[in-house]
Amino acid sequence: TTIRRRSWDVTHTQQQVQVAGIKNEVARQVMKAMKALLTDFEKTFLNTGNTAVGATATARQAKGLQKAIVSNTAKGTGTGNSATIKLTEANVNSLMAQIWNEGGNPRVLLCNEYQKRVISDDFTAKTGFSFNIDASTRKAIANINSYEGAFGTLEIIPDRFHMKKRITVIQPDQIKIAVLNDITQYKGAKVASADRGWCEAEMTIEWGNEKSHAKASYLKTSGAI
Repeated sequence: TTIRRRSWDVTHTQQQVQVAGIKNEVARQVMKAMKALLTDFEKTFLNTGNTAVGATATARQAKGLQKAIVSNTAKGTGTGNSATIKLTEANVNSLMAQIWNEGGNPRVLLCNEYQKRVISDDFTAKTGFSFNIDASTRKAIANINSYEGAFGTLEIIPDRFHMKKRITVIQPDQIKIAVLNDITQYKGAKVASADRGWCEAEMTIEWGNEKSHAKASYLKTSGAI
């Protein structure tokens, strides 16, 4: 599991001053802390490396999605931080085939903004796709919400925290968030004329079958699409 904590601190002066659009500064800071906590977990589960069991001076750490997928993988010719190949339909169908051959059913593709643009602009086997100009509104629409490949239909979900040089294909019913301690708000002692507190939670990723997922690495992340 991974434990994450986000603290907040509001002075008594801040609580008395009237600020446009803010009714309660403590409630606002608690809300921000909770949102930041969820963002921390999202980044951890998408990208964190190997599991760490923890010790007196070392925090426990859950293994992230990218490190956990070891069976169904594909990568370009780069090493280190290189990103040398452009994402193609062939790449995606190859990953889907690997999952399918292991008995899985790929249903979701996770990616960052650049790879989402590549899919929307370059892929041809499209479901939920439109490219037209509405004469009445003069609005051009070009987007892919899902991709119909050789081994099923993938829902395309862009995630701003997903690694840019990778895509991940998953079977949603074979992965879930396991909660040991749910998000809880705590209030600490007053210090230096301020109210303080924190939000905390402890979670991990629970795997069904690791072979139900796949990833592609060393993908191009910049330049013309």
